[in-house]
Amino acid sequence: GIFDISLFRPIPNLQMLSPASKKDLEICMNWAVYEGKSVILRYPKNVIPNETDEFNVPVEIGRGVLIKPSKNQSKILVVCTGGMYNEVKFAVENSLNTNKIICDIYTLRFIKPFDDNFFKNLVSTYDCVLFVEDGIKTGGISEYLFSLLGTKLQQKSKILAFEDKFYPQGSREEVLECAFLSSKNIESAILELSKC
Repeated sequence: GIFDISLFRPIPNLQMLSPASKKDLEICMNWAVYEGKSVILRYPKNVIPNETDEFNVPVEIGRGVLIKPSKNQSKILVVCTGGMYNEVKFAVENSLNTNKIICDIYTLRFIKPFDDNFFKNLVSTYDCVLFVEDGIKTGGISEYLFSLLGTKLQQKSKILAFEDKFYPQGSREEVLECAFLSSKNIESAILELSKC
């Protein structure tokens, strides 16, 4: 399942969504049924995360869902595929509780098509961006979005994704740990970026 984003993104007229929660999946599924086009819905073999009101927003083509865990201004934006939301949420909450680091989360409801201009405007208000993707880095959505960042923001940003290789069999948690994509790895990356 880690190669699908890179494999399917180049296919013309194909749409790919990455819902993060049960409500998000329901909204995306309803949209896909009436869209009348080929749509891929990605969802993980993972525990359903606790719902948040932000996932109730209607589908806007090419746009994701912004979640602000704190009322205070954040300098770090964590951009993730829906399948990594649980790990990201845990890492962001722990970073706030342990190190007082505030991060906002942007879940990629859409992988394709993507609203580039909306995303550029969104990231322009942050000092650092951390991309977390449950797919390989080569040809993935994170690699593409990283290319949209200005040079200055690229220098303070990072991608966490699977490397271009085969991983050993194991539980989801074991595979993520092997690929340095566990919540602890995400939290470490947040701490590293907070020092930039």
